[in-house]
Amino acid sequence: MLQSELILRIASKIGKYTCLEDKDVKNAVDLIVDTLREETAKGRRVEIRDFGAFSYSSNPMVRKFNPRKREFFYAPRAKVSFRAGKELRERVNNKP
Repeated sequence: MLQSELILRIASKIGKYTCLEDKDVKNAVDLIVDTLREETAKGRRVEIRDFGAFSYSSNPMVRKFNPRKREFFYAPRAKVSFRAGKELRERVNNKP
């Protein structure tokens, strides 16, 4: 599912109950995604109960090769990981 599809689905579900427009839902989704990016980039763990947790880890420098210059260099290796929450795992494993 793309972010635009997520926005449309949320807007269609809450449109029945509120007077929010699609642009309001888009702004809310963008704000959530931006906050996830910022906090994860700062090295903080972001947890959404019953959904999952995003975490950032930085590994030591890794030796890489530049084929154009034909030389080795060192670059940091960062990793963002997602661990599904218990309820999400149960829903995925018990598909109807």
